[in-house]
Amino acid sequence: MIISDRRIKKTKAALKLALVKMLLEHDLSEISVSKLSEQADINRGTFYLHYQTVPDLFKEIEDEILNDFYKMVQEHDSDPSSIINILDAIFNYIVEHADLLVAFLHTDQTKFLQRAVESLKPQTKSGWIQLFGDLPENKYEYYYCFLTNGAIEVVRKWVLNGMKEDVKEMVDIVSKVMKGSIQSIIIYEGSENNIERKM
Repeated sequence: MIISDRRIKKTKAALKLALVKMLLEHDLSEISVSKLSEQADINRGTFYLHYQTVPDLFKEIEDEILNDFYKMVQEHDSDPSSIINILDAIFNYIVEHADLLVAFLHTDQTKFLQRAVESLKPQTKSGWIQLFGDLPENKYEYYYCFLTNGAIEVVRKWVLNGMKEDVKEMVDIVSKVMKGSIQSIIIYEGSENNIERKM
């Protein structure tokens, strides 16, 4: 049983490594089971013992990345300076897993950044108030979409440009933009409320 488990882990690790290597040169849609199996030095039959399609393997890796992101958020969620600490943890994770993240961001099929920010979205009215202040509920989703999509594109650009800036600089850039945007929203909404009250 132990030998079998080890063999399974070794095979899956070989397939994941092969997929990451191939994604650096090919889009996910261009990678067949045959080509992937050849890259991983296994036969096609062995692949089908673990996955039905290449996208199934892709999603498993994506889910593992997301799970790591969730753990980082949970570790810092109760910290007053959580935004800085979460960003620092995420950017360091990206640096440590550079090949994997670069490979995934090279393909249009990946949605892990979008799924990650979606998972961080407040689930209660009090959570939204803590983020943006007390606003009409229909506005929260729009402001969150604006804020997080900007952060996603900053991360994507940094990774695909070779991560030339260090983690500290990127954390500083993203945190300042996010905090500035949130403050602007709160100030704007406050001004709007004051105008409405005067009218």
